[in-house]
Amino acid sequence: ELRRLKMQFESPLFVPGLGAYVPLKEKGNDRTADAHVGLSGPVFGLMSVLICAGLFAWTNDPLFFVLRRAAAILNLVNLIPLWPLDGGRGFRPLSRIQRAVVVLACLVLWFCTRDLLFVAISAVAAFQVWRCPPLPEAGGSRSVLAVYLVLVTSLGWFV
Repeated sequence: ELRRLKMQFESPLFVPGLGAYVPLKEKGNDRTADAHVGLSGPVFGLMSVLICAGLFAWTNDPLFFVLRRAAAILNLVNLIPLWPLDGGRGFRPLSRIQRAVVVLACLVLWFCTRDLLFVAISAVAAFQVWRCPPLPEAGGSRSVLAVYLVLVTSLGWFV
């Protein structure tokens, strides 16, 4: 995504158990582009979840079940809408209504899965709706909202 946007960046630093941090040589002012950059990591994480799910279905090896679940949980934690996480970057360009849609979607996912991680995401997202107003230039990006909801919903079925 950084290459597509022609942004200068340094080599990724991998933090075991957390993912990767990519230092940027330049800061962009486009919050929607920044959100797409931030959410591209969880998109690739979703691919690893799908690969592990496929391998588990093919081999029935419990190792792939555990890897699938661990990757899904790690991705969902990363989607909590807090500043240092990718979910925080994905939330910044969203309007209040779009943020409320994420809260509602996470509550529905919690009801369906009973996984408390969705309560955590919805609680932080609700805080972001009411206590942290969107930035003045945040017009609400439908593409960012769609990517965020697809990620959260897809991962929800693999936890």
